[in-house]
This record gives sequence, C-alpha cells and structure tokens, in this order.
Amino acid sequence: MPLSVSVSASARGYARLAFYDLVEVRPTGPHSLSGTGAPWVRLTQGPRSLGLGSDAAVLAVLLDVPTPGLFALPTPPVFVPTSDVTMHLAPTPEGPSTSWCDWTYLTHGTAWATDDQCVDAAQAWTADGRLLAQATQTRSVRWT
Repeated sequence: MPLSVSVSASARGYARLAFYDLVEVRPTGPHSLSGTGAPWVRLTQGPRSLGLGSDAAVLAVLLDVPTPGLFALPTPPVFVPTSDVTMHLAPTPEGPSTSWCDWTYLTHGTAWATDDQCVDAAQAWTADGRLLAQATQTRSVRWT
C-alpha cells in the first residue's frame, strides 16, 4: 500500500459533493472499475462535531467515500444508488488506536455487475497496514 502520494483530490471520480465537506480525499491513481485510485481519507472535523459517536460510525462514513466503480465505464450509468450496505469491523488491534484525524487507506472495487445491479467492496486500512473494517454495497444501476 502506497504511503506517499501526490495526486490531485479533483481526480476523475471525485466530483464535488456536499459529502466531501466531511472528508478529505487524496486519490492515489485514476478511477477504474477495479477501484477508485485507492484513496487516503480522513474526517475534516472531530467525529463528535459531525454526530459520529463511535469508531464504527467513523469507519462507516469513510467506507462510503469511494465512487462506484461503474462510473469508470466509457458510458457510465446515470445513477447508482445503494440498496444494501454491510460493514464488518476487524478485531481491535493491539497498540495505539487510530485517531479520527489519522489518514485511512481505502481499497475498493466492483465485485460484480449486471445491467441492473452491482456489488462494490471496500476495505479500510491503517497507515501501517492493519485492516480496520470491510464493507459491501449492493447498488441498483440506472442507465437513464
């Protein structure tokens, strides 16, 4: 996992959305079906000021950051709303906990897709390579 990056936060796949007022995103490469440039992400404010009362809530927000992989298609869908989200927390690692202001590394990709549904999978990692959580999102695919 790369620890040093210098890719613009305005890289393809990261359109300006209100959601991005809550998080800082640093993509490490271009958006693709297999991933969104594996971004580094962190909250812009303390979790309590955002109404996030637990590490699990912070991870749920961060795991929702990656843009759906289908948006990397030459003719992307118009809308890809989430119909189901499942998040699994990794066992709490020994050692210092991750602070809300620490950078979290996300890996992400489309596991499978049909004309009307897809599943994206994402994983959240600490800077030293410890898995924090993983999530899957089942999405409806809207082409018009």
